[in-house]
Amino acid sequence: SGTVLLEIQIPTGYRVEEKDLKVMIRERYIRNLREAENWPGQVNFGFEYVDVVPICFQFQAKRWIPVANVSRYYEIRAYEWFEPANMHRSIYTFRN
Repeated sequence: SGTVLLEIQIPTGYRVEEKDLKVMIRERYIRNLREAENWPGQVNFGFEYVDVVPICFQFQAKRWIPVANVSRYYEIRAYEWFEPANMHRSIYTFRN
């Protein structure tokens, strides 16, 4: 594939620290990761390419603002930058 974006929704009131994202890129311990950024309600990761070898990583979203009603299901979407119709969506469950 070409450049792939991974958009991961995160719960309201949670945020991934910018310094953690910068370390992920600078240390290059995640294969093909080229960018990572916070957006309201989600965190985005950009990969140079993906192939048949799985890319596994983790990150921590910390609670910044207390929220009374947190949804249980969130979407993860992966798609090619130059061919956004070529995408995959999955749902994950949030747990404390």
